[in-house]
Amino acid sequence: FITLFTSYAARKLPTPIISEGPGFIKCILPRLQGSKKAHSQDTADMLNRLFLYKMEIKTSDVMDYLNVSRATAGRLLSKLTTQGYLTKKGSGSATHYLKN
Repeated sequence: FITLFTSYAARKLPTPIISEGPGFIKCILPRLQGSKKAHSQDTADMLNRLFLYKMEIKTSDVMDYLNVSRATAGRLLSKLTTQGYLTKKGSGSATHYLKN
């Protein structure tokens, strides 16, 4: 645990939380919401979960679900559209995205 705490402190991240109980030790590693270092696979998985509830999504849905800015959500949707994961329909405030 010493290396873990040292690494988090060196990067000025929130301190990990250690919880002990009968027969276990749990370490909770905090991470920043909306971090630019989020893995693209994690983001794709999160958007797949969003499509479980909706047939089509808007930029505002991504903003709310991932807790990111409009610009970040737009870049993400644009990237996924370019990669062929999504299809863009409409324009302006009527723009929505469908999963391929």
